[in-house]
Amino acid sequence: MGRRRQVDPVTFQTWANILARVPSAVLWLAASPKDAFALLQREAAAAGVPPRRLVAAPWFPEKEHIRIKSLCDLFLDTPAYNAHQTAGDALWAGIPMLTLPGEKMVSRVGLSMQLALGLSPSNTTIAHSFAGYEDTAVRLASSPEELRALRAEVEALRPGSILFNLTRSTRMLEELYLRMWARHESGLPPDHIRLPSAPNRSS
Repeated sequence: MGRRRQVDPVTFQTWANILARVPSAVLWLAASPKDAFALLQREAAAAGVPPRRLVAAPWFPEKEHIRIKSLCDLFLDTPAYNAHQTAGDALWAGIPMLTLPGEKMVSRVGLSMQLALGLSPSNTTIAHSFAGYEDTAVRLASSPEELRALRAEVEALRPGSILFNLTRSTRMLEELYLRMWARHESGLPPDHIRLPSAPNRSS
């Protein structure tokens, strides 16, 4: 349900392939702008997917919006320009998110969120190619048991995750600023600054 500009032709074709391979699946997309949604319906029809399988989701107040999102089985991230707030909402709602990280920052947000949540880099919801992204979506859509297990994992990690712990995230950012200033005061050139790894807990 992210912004339409994040959906490039390769991503939409991949989604169409997924729908073609999983006849029972539907794709939820933001209802607005109407002309953009109608365009995607036409593109779906051209790809052999009935337009009715693209479902227009209207905007609701925030709390209700997240509750409605929780009815989804799987959140498909947009590889070229990842979801940001929408991805956070999906994970907060307990929805497994399938992402395909790229080289640019905007195409690695989904991966960063997955790792901050506490998922392993080898988690099945982190794809490494469009073919893998498509195959994983098809497999998960055909495996309710695996989807339930993934949802349970997301929900179990959520309470202690740094992704949703603003206090801890703020303290870590402050520590980075202090280290940056210390380097500057010491006359050292700019460089990467990394904090030691810490358990993914809420403290």
